[in-house]
Amino acid sequence: MREIERKFLIQKSPDGLVHCPSAEIRQGYLMADETQEIRLRDKGGRYFLTVKQGTGLARSEVEIELEEQQFQKLWPLTEGKRVEKTRHLVDHEEVTVELDVFQGALSGLCLAEVEFPSDEEALAFSPPDWFGEEVTDDERFKNKSLALYGRPGGGPFNQSAAIPFRFEDSEPRLLLVTSRRKKHWVVPKGIIEPHLSAPESAAREAWEEAGIRGRIRPQPIGEYEYDKWGGTCHVRVFLLEVEEELAEWPEAFFRERRWVSVEEAAELVDQEGLRRLILLVPDLLESGPG
Repeated sequence: MREIERKFLIQKSPDGLVHCPSAEIRQGYLMADETQEIRLRDKGGRYFLTVKQGTGLARSEVEIELEEQQFQKLWPLTEGKRVEKTRHLVDHEEVTVELDVFQGALSGLCLAEVEFPSDEEALAFSPPDWFGEEVTDDERFKNKSLALYGRPGGGPFNQSAAIPFRFEDSEPRLLLVTSRRKKHWVVPKGIIEPHLSAPESAAREAWEEAGIRGRIRPQPIGEYEYDKWGGTCHVRVFLLEVEEELAEWPEAFFRERRWVSVEEAAELVDQEGLRRLILLVPDLLESGPG
């Protein structure tokens, strides 16, 4: 089964929430890494074991129902990796919003999830006014991250980025991709995964967002900052020499990519700190491998 959903922060609950169907949920994780999770869930006295794979808007999911005795035998293995919440089902136009109100250490956090039958319907969805910031692509708001690391703070958030390059007629060309929602031109970047180094994380983002593989230079060419998620993102930037460009990749449906000159790249990106680093690339490449 393929799960397609978008997720949003909620600052103020909609009117009439007390009259919406709801269920108490507790869930814990037997295993969770960057692309896969194995979850136990008690949903109002029904018990489930779920395996999810993938990242972002669309993921694969397999779920089986358990007997209570089976659940209780496995539940102690999730100690320290659990969340508790009340899930409210709110009708909005032709979709049902799953509004999760968290409890315990996550008290005060509210998230809305909406599932869709297709990628096209997901991208066409217009959120109601009571929805807040979208966090579909923010790994910190995945349930597994909340269970493992707790509630996200206000930063700073440590990210790493890759500037992909290759040579054409002895001149460097850079690869840009569009952002998923607003379609700005950017370079691949993301939160540094706890199990990866900064350059390894940047290389992974380059594969997921741009469909490229190659040699990532181990030393950053510089850093820049920008504001997001109510805090500051601190980005370390690495050069990645592209060796393979894939026709299919995880986020191909949501992003465009374009090879451009250094000067074009500097004009297309919005963030001044990134623009400054892009303009350094020719001199850095002439100085030899980093």
